[in-house]
Amino acid sequence: MICSNCGNKFQTPLYLFNGQTTCPSCKQELLAVNSLAITKENEELFTLSKIAFLRYLSPSSCQKNKAGEASLTQKQLLEKAYKDCQTSARLGNPKAIYQMGYFTEYFQLEDKNQIERIRQAYEYYASVCYSELTQVKSQEGLEPYSEQSFLELKLDAGKNLLRICYSYQDLLKSSLRYDYKKNKERLSAMYPGNNFDYVLDRNSYDKVSTVYNVLTSSRSKVKAPLFGVCTLTARQFKELIEKKNNANQSTVKKLIAKDPDFLRYTVSGKNKKSGYYNRLPSQDAVDGLIKELNEEDEVNLFFFNGYGKHPYLSGKQISAVKKELEQDDQALLTSLVSVVSEDVAVFFDDDVEQFKSGKSVGGTVERLIGCIRGEQ
Repeated sequence: MICSNCGNKFQTPLYLFNGQTTCPSCKQELLAVNSLAITKENEELFTLSKIAFLRYLSPSSCQKNKAGEASLTQKQLLEKAYKDCQTSARLGNPKAIYQMGYFTEYFQLEDKNQIERIRQAYEYYASVCYSELTQVKSQEGLEPYSEQSFLELKLDAGKNLLRICYSYQDLLKSSLRYDYKKNKERLSAMYPGNNFDYVLDRNSYDKVSTVYNVLTSSRSKVKAPLFGVCTLTARQFKELIEKKNNANQSTVKKLIAKDPDFLRYTVSGKNKKSGYYNRLPSQDAVDGLIKELNEEDEVNLFFFNGYGKHPYLSGKQISAVKKELEQDDQALLTSLVSVVSEDVAVFFDDDVEQFKSGKSVGGTVERLIGCIRGEQ
């Protein structure tokens, strides 16, 4: 990808806690929907992309040179279709942005693992269907792009986004951004009266399974969550502790045994106040907590994960972020919990990279909290 703001090339954007994607170099948001417009330049590029792609799909239609050979190979035709569409999308053509979701999902040219490919496709579709714009202006001399046409494009993008969330939910389970039910609820609220039930829910939203998947993805060699917070009822907490993965029998207790500082908790309920986050360093500590819980209690969990893959951070930087969350009697952790609106909030090294200053991670958590509050 190429950033339209700074011009730098990069393979993977930063995926932030709020669903935004930004350039790793200048940290500006990619595919800003407030700049959508159809111009002579981006429309011509989109048309050239469609022609090249049709020729790619129909080799017999390729023009031949004097030597009787195709003027462009199949690979070159696909490359041209992809790059012309990518440039058109970067210039704000919504039809090209939508098409890039399709290209990225099915015809990715660059070497990229499957999860990154699917995540990028999601972001292309999301930039269209979650746009708050109701119309896209066309440059003078071009055929107007009607509100109805744009609405149909947004609805199609929403359905493709849901299909990705549904079809790849096992692959994307470490991030709540791709939760099928949450996305469907958001789209249904944005486009009332439109049917997004074209595919049946495989499962209703299960908070315990969501938290379990996030925690057990902490050793991921592809992308591991860095830290997060959630609130569970006493019953849900017990269910979480007992839950197992049929494939490898992973349990939260085993994760705690490998890293005694992985999970911290507070309890709120009758005659109990949520306060300092205490460690859960062992299986005995977990068992002891479960015995103390009353039915009406809620368990507030905080995890910090220094394991797994965090490509943007060094071990020293990860330790510095952890220290920042723990210092001054966990003042920043308390602030983070107070501003998070979701019942489960997960943050990756992308978020630290976005808000750190140069190579220093000092002040990163405070700036992240400010962003969640809407201060920046």
